[in-house]
Amino acid sequence: MLTDSVKKIAIIFNTTPNSATFTLNKPGTVNQVDKNLFEITLDNYLQPTDTLLVGFYTLKPKLVLVKKWWPTYQDSIGVKRPTNLVKFWTLCYPMPNAINVLESGAGTGLMVGLGGPHSVYHVTYKDVLKSLVEGRDDRMHIGDARCLATFTNGKSIKKQIKYLTPTKGQNKLFAEAVALQANIKASDLGIIPPGFGNLIFDEGVGGPLDGMTIRNIMAQLNAYMSSPQDTAPNLMCTMPYAWTGLNPETLYTKIRMINGAFNGPIDTISFAGRLRLKPVKELDEVPFLRLDNSIIPMVNYPQIDVSAIEPETYRLEQNYPNPFNPLTMVEFYLPLESYVTLKLYNTLGQEVATILNREGFTEGWQEVEIDAGIYNLPSGVYYYRLTTESIADEDNPTVTTQVLTKKMLLIK
Repeated sequence: MLTDSVKKIAIIFNTTPNSATFTLNKPGTVNQVDKNLFEITLDNYLQPTDTLLVGFYTLKPKLVLVKKWWPTYQDSIGVKRPTNLVKFWTLCYPMPNAINVLESGAGTGLMVGLGGPHSVYHVTYKDVLKSLVEGRDDRMHIGDARCLATFTNGKSIKKQIKYLTPTKGQNKLFAEAVALQANIKASDLGIIPPGFGNLIFDEGVGGPLDGMTIRNIMAQLNAYMSSPQDTAPNLMCTMPYAWTGLNPETLYTKIRMINGAFNGPIDTISFAGRLRLKPVKELDEVPFLRLDNSIIPMVNYPQIDVSAIEPETYRLEQNYPNPFNPLTMVEFYLPLESYVTLKLYNTLGQEVATILNREGFTEGWQEVEIDAGIYNLPSGVYYYRLTTESIADEDNPTVTTQVLTKKMLLIK
């Protein structure tokens, strides 16, 4: 209980609240002092008979308790009190977003192109995110619309790749192609209203896309994205015959129109089980799309193997590309925040390089680039060994270690 009026109260919770979700029934601000320590500063004095209501979401689904709290009386700190002030809490889910849509299956197995050279095949939704957004400044594809001929450094995309970052691609048409594939798949899976891929594009001007279903437009777009021929003297982008005369910038505009046709605030029919989003627009509100009544909408409700998308244990992936020269990527998954060591060994078991030395990583998918040139490695077979040590906290007090090894081939 308060013994005098106060403007400042500190609270230590047993878990970490999301600082951006705090609400107060009285004007004031909330400052995160430490991981679970928050300081509430009120605009006006709180009297001993007043009630202060504090609401927030937590970052982890667990029962919320107040471990300690104390007021500040005229610049002097009050007694720290271990008492439970929580009167109501409920386990609920935040409103889903585009990442949840991708994670629920729409971002699994997304191909842009025809497969093989000049194509990008996203195995998981994590690969899709790598293609679309990069770095702390959230870089995106804003470069000229074009096919998948070359990277930004001018080198040919000779092999199928898992993702194409904005730095390496800078191709806004590629980003829209990824989004269109995801929208079609989300509709086929029933995450968004079914039938999106079978809608007919029609601006009523006799354009090259008019009269085509969105699914057919995607097929033609894939053909264009993979059109360069490495055997030809020059890597050229060639429009499909049906789109003769169409320029890439105009194509980008049309694809972007389709992707944005049903934009609106996200709300759900269900989320806790299988994600399903409510429709935000009626079809007759979109003037350039119409329904083909002769086609039955495809709706597929597969059992998504979530463990294949987001593992529950430590995991080490095969390096990519493999064989390589001199650069390759190693991807691994951490179910817990961990210290990570990554070393290379030759076939005699001798250590030849240390890539990571007990460096801290957050939980989730991580990726590390290995440059054989830095370590002056000759051609040959090498083994890369990942050693992990979980970082103990109040939720996971037991430290666990894992050692995972895979083989790679360097060819110069």
